[in-house]
Formats: sequence, C-alpha cells, structure tokens
Amino acid sequence: MTAHNTRQMQAIGMCKSLLSLSQTQRRLAHDNRREALEWERAGELAKYRQCRADSDRLWRDAKWHLSWAKEWKGRI
Repeated sequence: MTAHNTRQMQAIGMCKSLLSLSQTQRRLAHDNRREALEWERAGELAKYRQCRADSDRLWRDAKWHLSWAKEWKGRI
C-alpha cells in the first residue's frame, strides 16, 4: 500500500468517525430538547435551562463536527 493510499484510508476513517459523532450529537440534542420541554411543563425552570444549554451545545458541536467531516472529505 502506498503512502497516498494510507493517507486516503485515514481520511476516509476520520470522515466516517466525525459523521457518526455528529449524528450522535444531533440525536442527543433532540433528546435534551424534549427533556427540557418536559421540565418546562413541570415548572422546573432551572432544569429546563440546563437541558436547553446542553441541547444548544450539542447542536453547536454537531455542526462543527459535520463541518470538519466535510473538510476531511475534501482530502480524499
């Protein structure tokens, strides 16, 4: 296997890993948002704010990882 093929395989692996992480973070963000709405209905505003903050952070991180995956895809 040439050095180019090795780098290409590493880039493919990194791209897949980043995409998987991004998808997981999106699912977790959705779960946190649903949980936040439940806390809001229950009147627990501190827990609501914490869940929303976690959800927003997960969305931000998911977008960053997706962007980074696209960057790695460009190296293939």
